[in-house]
Amino acid sequence: MSLSCLLANSHLDPFYIKEEFAPTDKSAITKRQQQVHDLIAPHFRLVQFLSSHFNATRLSNPHTGRIFHRLMRVTLAALRRSGSHPLAREVHFHVILLALRVISYGTGYDEKARWELKDQILSAALRWFNFPARWSYGGNKLQVKAEVQVMSDVILAVQAVASMGSRIVTPMQSLQAKQDLLLHLLQNEITRLNVWLSPLGQDTPHATYGQQGKANDVSIFSI
Repeated sequence: MSLSCLLANSHLDPFYIKEEFAPTDKSAITKRQQQVHDLIAPHFRLVQFLSSHFNATRLSNPHTGRIFHRLMRVTLAALRRSGSHPLAREVHFHVILLALRVISYGTGYDEKARWELKDQILSAALRWFNFPARWSYGGNKLQVKAEVQVMSDVILAVQAVASMGSRIVTPMQSLQAKQDLLLHLLQNEITRLNVWLSPLGQDTPHATYGQQGKANDVSIFSI
């Protein structure tokens, strides 16, 4: 099982397509947003289900831990073929967050397996930044706040496993440089989205990347 069909279509960069200076066609934008939502929502619900199931079973059986480990390896590999639509940002980083929890709390695999999974997690997370910078889609501030929240949670989860793979142990190389790069890119993404949320900076609760955010599950997928 994997999330290889995370998003079927790509989002065209507005700077490279024809623009017309006319009143916004809200109905057309809403229709396109709903189409993308219909593609992403089933995968998002599956990630939510797996996260809940992992939290309930992570200490029960080492065989269950190995199942989640294998599932994350397959899913992270499939993220290489995921799309670049701005609305895919939230589910992309929810997958990363689940994988980080698997290596933090999972049982049933050795240090080498943890290193391999962490390397794959960092690579999959950095995959998002292969695309040109994206703002949010439409004007849904609840969606943007949910995206900022999940990226803040990813930062905290990465920091929690910072020592894992940080030293060179032959034949495993240090993952410190890749991890530091991811943290800086996540912070930059959060800062950009906070500018979108509050251009004058009146309300930017997630502006510091070590900050513990409040739980916020509100997004287009829960409306």
